[in-house]
Amino acid sequence: RYDDLLVVRTYLKRKPGVKIRFDHEVELSEGVPVAVGYTVLAFLKAPERKPARPPLYFMQAVDKYWDDEEHIRGL
Repeated sequence: RYDDLLVVRTYLKRKPGVKIRFDHEVELSEGVPVAVGYTVLAFLKAPERKPARPPLYFMQAVDKYWDDEEHIRGL
């Protein structure tokens, strides 16, 4: 239905390199699962548009929330 409230969770299960994968879970507000999936994006160096490692500031932000079990902690 169009008026359903959804809960969307996005996770990083691996530290990013040239590529970053976001895993997603979508459920109704009552906790009923609706969908799971993932998105893979790549870091590019402009203006050449060649693959590149993530910028230092981005990795510092990821490291701030990364735990010893090698996945991002919930915020």
